[in-house]
Amino acid sequence: MADSSPLVSIVVPAYNAERFLGEALASIRAQSHATLEIVVCDDASADHTPAIAQATGDPRVRYLRNDRTLGGYGAMNRGVRESRGEYVAIYHADDVYDARIVERELAVLRTRPDLTAVFCLDRFIDERGGEYGRLRLPAAIADTETFDASLLAESLLRYKNTFLRTPSVMLRRSAFDAVGGFDQDRFGIAADLDMWVRLSLEGPIAVVREYLMGYRHYTAQWSKQYERMRTEPELFFAVMDRHLSRPGVRALVSSDALTAYRVWRVQDEAERAANAFVLGDRQKAVALLNSSLVRPLLRTTRRAQVARVLALRTLVRAAAATGSGARARDLVYFARFRRLPPRDLAPPSPSAAHSLDTSNGTGARNASADVAASEGGAAPPPRAHRIGTAVRVFLDPFTHHFHGNALFDPRSRFNRDDALRPWFRLKTRLAELGVPIDTADYLPDAGRNGQNPRGANIYVSYGIHDRYRALATRDDVLLTAFYLFEVIVVDPPMYYATPDLARHFRTLYSWTTADRLRPFVPNVPPLRPFRIPMPFSAVIEPHWSRTDRRGIILVNSNKRAALPDGELYTERLRALKHFAGSGGIDLWGRLWENGLGELESEFAEAVRATWRGPVDDKYEAMSRYRFAICYENMVLDGWITEKIFDCLYAGVVPIYLGAPDIADAVDPACFIDFRQFGSYAELDRYLASVGDEELARYREAGRDYLASAQFTQFSPDAFADRFIRDIEEHLNERGLAHLWG
Repeated sequence: MADSSPLVSIVVPAYNAERFLGEALASIRAQSHATLEIVVCDDASADHTPAIAQATGDPRVRYLRNDRTLGGYGAMNRGVRESRGEYVAIYHADDVYDARIVERELAVLRTRPDLTAVFCLDRFIDERGGEYGRLRLPAAIADTETFDASLLAESLLRYKNTFLRTPSVMLRRSAFDAVGGFDQDRFGIAADLDMWVRLSLEGPIAVVREYLMGYRHYTAQWSKQYERMRTEPELFFAVMDRHLSRPGVRALVSSDALTAYRVWRVQDEAERAANAFVLGDRQKAVALLNSSLVRPLLRTTRRAQVARVLALRTLVRAAAATGSGARARDLVYFARFRRLPPRDLAPPSPSAAHSLDTSNGTGARNASADVAASEGGAAPPPRAHRIGTAVRVFLDPFTHHFHGNALFDPRSRFNRDDALRPWFRLKTRLAELGVPIDTADYLPDAGRNGQNPRGANIYVSYGIHDRYRALATRDDVLLTAFYLFEVIVVDPPMYYATPDLARHFRTLYSWTTADRLRPFVPNVPPLRPFRIPMPFSAVIEPHWSRTDRRGIILVNSNKRAALPDGELYTERLRALKHFAGSGGIDLWGRLWENGLGELESEFAEAVRATWRGPVDDKYEAMSRYRFAICYENMVLDGWITEKIFDCLYAGVVPIYLGAPDIADAVDPACFIDFRQFGSYAELDRYLASVGDEELARYREAGRDYLASAQFTQFSPDAFADRFIRDIEEHLNERGLAHLWG
C-alpha cells in the first residue's frame, strides 16, 4: 500500500496569514492524492493564523509555531525537517491549488528517480481569487520539461527566474537533505533560487506543463513590497554570481548567456538609479550610473532591451544634472513604471519582508553589529547625540564606484566577501558620537541651502585627489586626512601629488615610510603610518574547519602594474606557470579572459590550463586548498594587505612574498616565506613534504595569531580610533572644539 500511495508532506509557511490561509488549506486538503501530512509552520504570527490553522478538523494538518520569527525560508527549513514524507511540497499560505497538483507532481518524481524537484505553471489571481493572466515561458524553453544543471544555468542567465515558481515545488527529501536547505542568511528573498540551482547540481529539475496553482498577486505581499523602489542590487545577481563561481558551472553556459546576464545587471543598475533619484538621493543615482559597466549593451542582440535601458539612463542623468525637483522626480518615476507616482512614495518598508531575514528588512546582515561581535562583544547601543550634526564627515573612498554611500551599504556589489565591514564599523563608531558620515559626493550640497551653516564639514580621502583643491577654498570644510591606500606601482600619480597634498591636508598616511618611497618620489613629504583594517578578528569557522583540501590556489584579478620596479604581478604568473606544469594549482579571479598583452607568449598557456573563472566567495574557494600563492602587488616595507589574512581566515597556508618586514606584523609560524627558497622547484619539493601534522601547525598558528594582541593593529576599531582622534585634534587646532562637545 505504501508503495502505491506514498506519504507526501506539504509544508505551508505562514506569517500573519489570516486573510488567505483558510482558502489555501482548503485547496490543499482537497487533493486527489489523499496520503498527505500538511505541516503549517507559523512564523510567530500576531494575528489569527494559529486559530485558522488549528480549526480545520483534519487530522492530517499539523501545526508548528516558532517562538520567534525565523523568516519565510527559516520557517520552510523547519517545516521540511520536521515533516515525515519521502516527498515534500512547499505551498504558500496565500495561494490556491488545483486538486491534482500533488498527484501530477508526484507522478513525475516517481517516474524519474533522477529528478530532484518538480514545479508546475501558474495562473495569476488577484486578492479576490479572480484569474487575470497566466504564466507564459520564454519561447526558447516553452516546451522544455526537464532542466539539467547546464540548461537551468543557461536559461536563468538569459531569462532570469521566470519559470520556476516556488509556491508550486515538490522536492525529493533526499535531495533537500543533500544540499542543506534554504540559505536565507546569505541570499534573503532569493534563497529559493539558490536552492534550485544547488539542487540542479544533484540532479535534473522538471516542470509539469499544466496550470495547477493560482499564484496570488497583491500589493501587501512581502515580495512585492521588497521590489518597490528598491535601491540595492537584486539578489538574483548574488545567487548567480555565487553559482557561476562553483567549480565547473561557468563551463556549462554559453558566452551569449553570460552577455545576457551582464545586460540584466546593467538594467538593474539603471532601474535602481531611477529609484534612488525619485526618492531624493541624487548622488546615489549618479554613482550607480557611473559605476555601471555598459559595455555588455554593445555585445547583445537584445536591441529593444538595450534601447529601454539607455533611455532610462539618459533620462536619470539629465534629471540629476538639473537637481532633484518634484517635476523631475515625477518624470523619472513615470518613465520607470509607466504610471504616475503614488502619494505614499517611500523606500521598501523594513516590515515588508520579515521573510527575508530577522536582522533587518532588506535581508542584509547587520554588518555593524557583526563587526562589533567579531571584536569580542555585541554592538553597543548608540550614545546620546552629544555632538549632533554640527560636525559632519565626508569620505572620498578608494574609487568613484563607492560614491552614493555604496561604501557603507552592506548590499553594495562591492561588498564582496564582506570586505566593507571595517567601514560599517567606522560609521557605527561615528554614529555613537552623533556624527553622520557620507561619501564625499554629498559634500558639494553641504553648507549650502541652509545645511550645517554653523558647523564643520570634515573631509577625508582614501586616495581620490581630484576634489581637494576646490574644497580648500571653502570655509566650512576641513581637509583632515589623506590616506595613500593604493601602492605606488599601481597609482604613481597619487604619490607624485603628495607634496601638494601635504600643503592642504593636516595629515598624510601611508603604509610605508617616506624614506622607502623616495626612490620613486624624491620630494615625498613626511608621512604617518597606518594599517588597513581587516573585516574579521577570527577564522571563518565553516571554511577553516574544512578538511577535504588539495593543491594550491591563486586568487587574483588580471591586472598590471603601472611601474616595473618591485612589482609582483609578473612573479605571480611565474609561480602559476611552474605549478601548472604538474596540474597542482587552480587560478581564480576576474578578467583573465582579456589576455596578457606582452606577457601572452610566456604565460597564456598556463592561464588557460588553470583558470577556473571568477570567484564569488573567495573564502569558500580557498577552503578547498592546502596552500595559496599570496604575493602582494609589490615588494615594500609595510605594504601588508588583506591577502595573507584572507588565507588565515579560510585555513589555507599562505606562501608569502611582499613586505620584507612581514614578520614584524604577522607571526612567521603561520605562513611559508618564499624568500627561504632558491627556486620554485625547491618550494615544490617542500610543499610535497608537508604532511597533515605540519599543515595543521601552520593553520593553528594562523588561528592563534588572529586571536592575539599583535593582530589588533589591523582591527576596525584601531583604525576608527585614529580616524576619530584626527577629527577631534583638527577641530581643537582650528578653535572649533566647542563643536565636538
